[in-house]
Amino acid sequence: KQTLRTEDPYASLRQRVNESLLAEVPALSLRISQAFDPFAEALRLAILANGFDFNPIHHPDFNRMLNEFKTALDVPFDLETTALKQALSEARTVLVLGDNFGEVVIDALLLEQIHQLNPDLNLVYAVRGQPVVNDVIAADARHAGIPRWAQIFSNGDDALGTLLPRTSPEFQAIYHQADLLLCKGQANYECLIDQPEKSHYFLLKIKCSVLALRTGLPIGTLACLAAPAGL
Repeated sequence: KQTLRTEDPYASLRQRVNESLLAEVPALSLRISQAFDPFAEALRLAILANGFDFNPIHHPDFNRMLNEFKTALDVPFDLETTALKQALSEARTVLVLGDNFGEVVIDALLLEQIHQLNPDLNLVYAVRGQPVVNDVIAADARHAGIPRWAQIFSNGDDALGTLLPRTSPEFQAIYHQADLLLCKGQANYECLIDQPEKSHYFLLKIKCSVLALRTGLPIGTLACLAAPAGL
């Protein structure tokens, strides 16, 4: 930011990626509606979309990411959704912690299915308070159509992930109020896996050896992890 003299070095890329994925939404929505279990399909797509990661360490190439996403659409992976569905059906407030731009477009499809499961649910979608690398901000969430299904809420911080001591008092109030957290991405896993007082589901792609060792899952695995274990 200092070198480029801009608060958002990714501004043009976030616009292009969000628009490109919005163009995929009609086909993905049809896919979800025709699935045997629409919620499970939307959940699978939201986890798969965690592959849209433009952190420079991953040598990002959007065309490659999009091709990999489309190729993987017909490669099933098992998801046990019974417990999660039950928890969502019984919850009063669910906080979804977003991860990246682009990915947020696919998250909106999952939020739609959650709304159908529990129309009275207070559904909140958290974003970063300021641009940081490719993390999701309020502008991305609005662009993706999140307000149709959830309230957009800034965490008041510009760190990668969700570092609770750095977030705003308003965000911390929502965090503690929520019955259930759905946490997208590896950074949110790293920040919150050792917060035992909340019920979490972590939806992510395992992208490094540290997380592979911690989770016992190979790098590249698409995971839906409940915490505390056995939730």
